[in-house]
Amino acid sequence: MAAKMNRKLSNFVPAASQLVTGMASRATAPTALDYDKEEFERGQTNALFKSLSVDETPAKEKHVRTLVIGTYHTHGSDVFWR
Repeated sequence: MAAKMNRKLSNFVPAASQLVTGMASRATAPTALDYDKEEFERGQTNALFKSLSVDETPAKEKHVRTLVIGTYHTHGSDVFWR
């Protein structure tokens, strides 16, 4: 049951490797800003998966807080809709 739910969640939320765009297509080496952006998006994806777990428990406050602060930091919810 848990594997089935994880597959359903993966249809809606892209993997962290899919969230990072433009790094592979650049001719120059990635900068520190690119690494920071990748780490931020990985953390957002991790918090999203942990807050939407298949267990029938409420989402942890720290995961929801991470998502809320992330949407404030990016001035929108584009992290969720890529």
